[in-house]
Amino acid sequence: MIESAATFFALAYLVSFIRWTLKPGWVLFSLCIIFGTLGSLTKITTFIIPTFICGVLTGLEAVRMLRGKLRPRVQAANLTSATAAQFVGIQRPNTRERGFRILWLACLLIIPLLVGQSYTKYGDSIKEKSDYTKWLSSNHPYMKQWAYGTLQQRLDLRKWDILQHRIQGVVMPCFTLALVIGFCGLPFLIRGFSSLPRGNFWLGCSLVLAPVAAIGLFFNLYFIHTYYLNACAPFFALCAGAGLWLVFKSIRTEFIKSVYVLLLIGLWLWTASPQVAQARYTSKTDSRLDYLNAASKLIPADEPVIILSATEWSSFAPYYLKRRAFMGMMFNKPVNIHQLVENDYFKKNGFRWLLIEGDAAGMAELAIDIMKRLKTSRLVSISVNEAPYLLYSLSDE
Repeated sequence: MIESAATFFALAYLVSFIRWTLKPGWVLFSLCIIFGTLGSLTKITTFIIPTFICGVLTGLEAVRMLRGKLRPRVQAANLTSATAAQFVGIQRPNTRERGFRILWLACLLIIPLLVGQSYTKYGDSIKEKSDYTKWLSSNHPYMKQWAYGTLQQRLDLRKWDILQHRIQGVVMPCFTLALVIGFCGLPFLIRGFSSLPRGNFWLGCSLVLAPVAAIGLFFNLYFIHTYYLNACAPFFALCAGAGLWLVFKSIRTEFIKSVYVLLLIGLWLWTASPQVAQARYTSKTDSRLDYLNAASKLIPADEPVIILSATEWSSFAPYYLKRRAFMGMMFNKPVNIHQLVENDYFKKNGFRWLLIEGDAAGMAELAIDIMKRLKTSRLVSISVNEAPYLLYSLSDE
């Protein structure tokens, strides 16, 4: 949901920005600022994609302004002094207007980024107040490596192979050739920006390269989290559509064009058929949901839960418990979880419930250490079969 919302705001910002460059107005300016601010606040890593494209447009506007300032001087050098002064005077209002245009474009580009960066810094200041959460700050070396990845990861061909298969799945695997054709041809198909220096070509290049640049910048995030590619999907779909259109335009006879369109419809139906068939049948109830729903009825709404899970980054259990939770399995993180136990962190902060998922190495020992710090611990019986959970009630009385 978060990625979908971030993608929506990013695309709305991009459309508003482009529309403003074509027809400036306060309504579009305000909408662009609002959508950009919401996009950067929702997920600033996703907002990098439209920022790249809008930055290219702003740069082209700046180049046009510089060329506009130099050209009158060159032309005036070939005129008489009186005529030249009059010529340059006529050009000055236009140059001043373009200068203000660059200023407004810079505002549209920078203000959302400043808001997003300020919000990130505010979050970092909260995380850095505790020794147990400061590693989650974007300034910490661990999180920098987690987000950006390393050079060695970027040079790993196996990882790129996995990513390119995911990119094919974002569009449709059978449209891979169309995606490649559109990737190469889109910069030559864009129209409407000929007033900028090679504006059509460079805008097309930015649309093609923006998702690639985002993947290259946040390489590890895109490799670990498959849903990150949702933000790139509109741009890859644009490339695939351009490729299919180029193939269609290259066909000479109407009969072959009709066969081509029918083939595309058939491929779409063939790809969608598994999802349609799956939607017709009721899927088996997930025992985990039944267990967590039953547990949420036993745990008071204001009481937090300690969750020990092998998949420590998964929010599945706390989401369906509908309770605040501490994800305790942090053996591979730059924080000593045992210090929390020894300092009675859980006892002092009102943790009276312990949920254990799976049997990962070290989990049983950590659970025993936690339960030892309180006087009693009781296994709560929940009659759900095949659920991988154990719920304990902890008490200091």
